[in-house]
Amino acid sequence: MNYVLSFFIFVILSTLPVSSAYAEIEKTSPACLIAHQIKNSLDHQDKKYIKAIIKGIEAQDNNLQLTAEEKNVKQFANARQREWQAQNNLEASEIWLLQKNSVESIKTIVPLKLLYLTIKEGDGKKLTGLGNVQISYAINKFNRDIPEATGEHKFCDLSQMIPGLCHGMISMQEGEIRKIYIHPDFAYGISNTFEANIALEATVELLAIPSEQSEIEPLKDIAPIKKQTITQNEIDELLLKSYYVAGWKLWNHLKFGYQLFSKEQLIDYLEKDIDPVLSDSEFNREINRIHWVIYHQRVEDEYKASGAFFDKLSGQSDVKCIVSDLLYCKSQSKLNKNPTNKNLYQIRSTIKDRFGEILQRERTETIDINSAIRGLKEGLPHLTLGKPATLYVHPKWGFPDNDGPLGDKLLVIDVIVEDTNG
Repeated sequence: MNYVLSFFIFVILSTLPVSSAYAEIEKTSPACLIAHQIKNSLDHQDKKYIKAIIKGIEAQDNNLQLTAEEKNVKQFANARQREWQAQNNLEASEIWLLQKNSVESIKTIVPLKLLYLTIKEGDGKKLTGLGNVQISYAINKFNRDIPEATGEHKFCDLSQMIPGLCHGMISMQEGEIRKIYIHPDFAYGISNTFEANIALEATVELLAIPSEQSEIEPLKDIAPIKKQTITQNEIDELLLKSYYVAGWKLWNHLKFGYQLFSKEQLIDYLEKDIDPVLSDSEFNREINRIHWVIYHQRVEDEYKASGAFFDKLSGQSDVKCIVSDLLYCKSQSKLNKNPTNKNLYQIRSTIKDRFGEILQRERTETIDINSAIRGLKEGLPHLTLGKPATLYVHPKWGFPDNDGPLGDKLLVIDVIVEDTNG
């Protein structure tokens, strides 16, 4: 029966062109799927950013380490991009307000910064100061048609509004509808909670003034926003560096998929425009399987490397074994033969990997020995108060089955016990 089935499959496959059959297999290969996932996750699809990722992959494969600047480039790039966007927004906002200022029916409150257009006249009570009002409103960014905020028949406290909206409503009468054009200075400026330096257009209908009004302070002069001199070229360079670093970090993880694909295969698919022939659910399921295999290969390799590391470590005269193959210590002072029996340890520590890369910068903390990782639980009681030491902790006694930066790694912990209690 097996011979018949095999022959049947052979007949079907032999009717397909070889290149076509290969292309279908190619589109479901792990390298193709991973490359597709990488490209789909990019904010910028330009080929030059793909090349930057490939350059980062090559650098990591050649054991080139990231500089301190490169490690922080993403945060710096994000900050500079926001400043650059703020610069562009301010220029566009001021052009927009200048255009509004040229319209005869639009009136000025603050030249080129606060203007309004009366859509419908009102005949009720006039708004002259601060207090509660009932309004309906829609607030748009100057370059967007969809409102950022709307409200119908809302009771609002004018003192809690942005200055441009509050002052833009002064002199409105009940029943009046007004469009108010607001410079970023009188809106949210360069606040981190809103798009930086964006002008607003507010359409407001004043329905009622139910409370007494108090005097409103005049708008304060605002120092001109410092003009940025960020260029598109600077942003492009930062983005390229960010993608280079992303490529480096990706291969630092993906290289453990060597049973599934090679670096060359992945790069080949990154350079090609090939989409997988799987449905979304099939794609996600297969991608999860691939990353699961990669993760477990990384753990397996780290455990093997840890064993070799400890074999070499055990031959050093200044290193003491606390628990064979699991926990070692280097200290200038002798280890406590009778470990201290304390519950709380105040320690100052830095955690590195076996290559010396800092995983957790120096910090002081109080540790409950009963909830600490096994390496600290077994190691700290052997240390002398106030004396520096280094603990070498096998992944089993560190953070096993943990995908975080400290997870499933041999930990090198530089530590001083500063105090004990309990």
